[in-house]
Amino acid sequence: MDILHLVDRLEDLIDEGRHIPLSKYTMIDEERALEIIDQMRISIPEEIEKANRVLQQRDRLMAQANEEA
Repeated sequence: MDILHLVDRLEDLIDEGRHIPLSKYTMIDEERALEIIDQMRISIPEEIEKANRVLQQRDRLMAQANEEA
């Protein structure tokens, strides 16, 4: 799952929470929040792997361009 989508879901959960009057605190569904955080933990390594593949491809293309130049 896309990490940005998970961040949006977490933000929505906080926005939907109940604000405690006369304080800066908001009550949220702990189970839903922890579920989203677990999904983020799974998703982050996948996102990093994708980014590394893109960087490796860029490096190969730059090396090939330098050889041709």
